[in-house]
Amino acid sequence: MLEQHEKGAVWIKTILIVDDDEISRSILAEIFKADYRIIEACDENQALNIINEEMNIAAVLLDLFMPGINGLEVLKEMNRSGKIKSIPVFLITAANTEKKCCWKDIIWERWTL
Repeated sequence: MLEQHEKGAVWIKTILIVDDDEISRSILAEIFKADYRIIEACDENQALNIINEEMNIAAVLLDLFMPGINGLEVLKEMNRSGKIKSIPVFLITAANTEKKCCWKDIIWERWTL
């Protein structure tokens, strides 16, 4: 995305926020909107479509626990497509993680992407 400034066109960096919870997406969008173009996705399919189509993603904020495919599966797909090399991903969650998983399993998963 280009934005016009006094000195010409400048590329605006984009942050992709992936979370099934609309309130979480809104809070994160509010935090970053002054400095980044924000794109939101509510599930893994939307996220992967955007990642494959957008050329100027500065970072992805990725919910770890979503219905269907979880955030780690999105990471695996980004790894297979080579996108993980050029797009930093930050795992986020507002879920009560004690009931959903063990963090050591998530850390171990990093090595098997």
